[in-house]
Amino acid sequence: MTNWSVPAVLIAVVVVAAPASAAEPFVQESCPSPGAGSRLADLALSPSGRVVVAGETRELPYGGSPFHPLVLEKPAIDGAWQSLDAPSLGETWHSPSVVLYLPESGLDEDLVVVGDYLPDPLLGYPDGMVLRYHRATASWDVATFAIPGYLFLFVADATLDPDYPDRLLIAGTKGIDDGAGFCFRFEAMLVESRISTGNITVLPTTMLGALSSIVPLGGGHFLMVGRAADECDVLPYPLVLEWTGSSEIVRPNPPPHTPGAVYSLFSALALPGGGVFAVGVETPNGGSHFSTLGYRYDPIDQSWQEHKPLDPDQSTHPAGFTNQLYALAQAADGRIFSAGRSHYIDTEGLHHFLAMIQSFDGSHWRLHPVPDELSQGWGSQAGSILATTAGDVVSVGLYDSGDLRDRTLVLRATTGPAVFGDGFDGGDASLWSATVP
Repeated sequence: MTNWSVPAVLIAVVVVAAPASAAEPFVQESCPSPGAGSRLADLALSPSGRVVVAGETRELPYGGSPFHPLVLEKPAIDGAWQSLDAPSLGETWHSPSVVLYLPESGLDEDLVVVGDYLPDPLLGYPDGMVLRYHRATASWDVATFAIPGYLFLFVADATLDPDYPDRLLIAGTKGIDDGAGFCFRFEAMLVESRISTGNITVLPTTMLGALSSIVPLGGGHFLMVGRAADECDVLPYPLVLEWTGSSEIVRPNPPPHTPGAVYSLFSALALPGGGVFAVGVETPNGGSHFSTLGYRYDPIDQSWQEHKPLDPDQSTHPAGFTNQLYALAQAADGRIFSAGRSHYIDTEGLHHFLAMIQSFDGSHWRLHPVPDELSQGWGSQAGSILATTAGDVVSVGLYDSGDLRDRTLVLRATTGPAVFGDGFDGGDASLWSATVP
């Protein structure tokens, strides 16, 4: 679920006023950055406290250099990182998107890494990959998949089925060329992988659009969010789907705010008390400038309630701001944390980005400080985030200190108590259901 456009930087921001409250600062944690460039796309925490991150590492510091999978792990939140030497599928480009620990009995220290790769670098159309790590033997299983009749696919997110831990659901986009390279048809993609056997099945989705996130709702139901599409282009509104085990249900879209603007949802989070929270972006100027979006779905009246995140203020500049939120996690104290990037224009008029982390307590969003050194060079961004039961919040991504070399980024904070707004944790625990009209 990570957007790997040019990184970012921020020197000073003006944000919407909120009640006085401590916003925990995030500190940068030392993390290996092998090769000529390294990026982290996702992270996971095992039941025993191990932490794993997955991403890419590049051989050479310029275009065309192969990218290979990068998997780093430490035995505890305060431990030291070590490489798991993930397998490479040839001299090509790999894009791990998701890493997950396997929770079933006896396997909670094994893990899977899911993403896509180029089977033929000359063609440039990716297939999918599922890498499974066996801790007992320190070995990897490799499974790849394509979709018959489709030219390419992109893996955005994956989740384990809480009712059947051997079942992995992979969401993203499958595409086909409908017009000799001038018209591409984008369809929602849902793929099932059986961890124990490596069997992969493409599930029969038909909706047009690009999926960004998938979350389990229990009872065989999964929620997927992304961006809608038509026969030859993406559309200016989000796509919200439910998978019932055999079919798709299109759910109501969050309401638009600006006529003619374009909307996308990047991440969804199932709330423990009922409902769903989602973040994304609005592009009021079409294409290159973004502002943040945040919504909670109320399953009782089947409506989306807006909870607008903060936008570091660059509105006085003719270009506007380009802020984005990519990922969500709920901390032990109940707050929702979201990671992404904010936009900054330096004194010479150059555009940069800065890793951005915000939290929402049910009433107000707060912007958390990040290290000053991330505002050097071209910038930084955070693409994934998780929260531990002990109160740590960790986010990963990339930064560039000015030499055009990407480096792994790990940011960490310890949370404190929060005050919640009325109704934030309430709702019908059934969440979404195929029986809801």
